[in-house]
Amino acid sequence: MHGNFVCIPDRIFRRFEIILPPDSRLEILKDALLEVIRLEPEGSEGLNPYEIEDFIDALERTRQKVLADDRA
Repeated sequence: MHGNFVCIPDRIFRRFEIILPPDSRLEILKDALLEVIRLEPEGSEGLNPYEIEDFIDALERTRQKVLADDRA
């Protein structure tokens, strides 16, 4: 990722925690990341849509693991 985008995830998630229900956060993040890719100039070394899908899947697996650990 380029620019300061990776420097603000904690702030983004804290804001989403207040505004968005937990079930919709990953979809919003996925849409935002796909928009970043769409805005990237052609030929840049940025992420591709498949990497975004993998990233979101990994976030969801991590979220499910944390929820399962909290219940145990």
